[in-house]
Amino acid sequence: MQRTISELASEAGTSADTLRYYDRLGLLPPSGRTAAGYRIYDDAASRRLRFIRAAQRSGLRLEDVAALLEIWDRGSCPCGHTKELVERRLAEVDAELASLRSTRKELVELARRNDACRTANPSEWSCATVERKGGA
Repeated sequence: MQRTISELASEAGTSADTLRYYDRLGLLPPSGRTAAGYRIYDDAASRRLRFIRAAQRSGLRLEDVAALLEIWDRGSCPCGHTKELVERRLAEVDAELASLRSTRKELVELARRNDACRTANPSEWSCATVERKGGA
């Protein structure tokens, strides 16, 4: 079945602009164009779009998705490459979580120091709690 870009976008729960972006990246090329020049997409494009969206929901970046699609387009199974990408992305997420935990710890401490400062000097507002941490 042939679909226009707006029909495919509506079916996928995304915007036509997102599909145009995927097209520019080479992730979702249209299967053709109408006589008026509108992009049209077939069932294969719809399956490809579902794959792209599922990969993104799973935490893969578009560059990772592009690599998997390239392997798929060559007729190979991307399973081995997928495992490698997923393990790398998992390590990145773990590092991001560690960084966020550290940031949270710093913010909790900053809030504690700020409360102590405001209690001691309720009529004064000061950034001393921030400045002390930074060594100023």
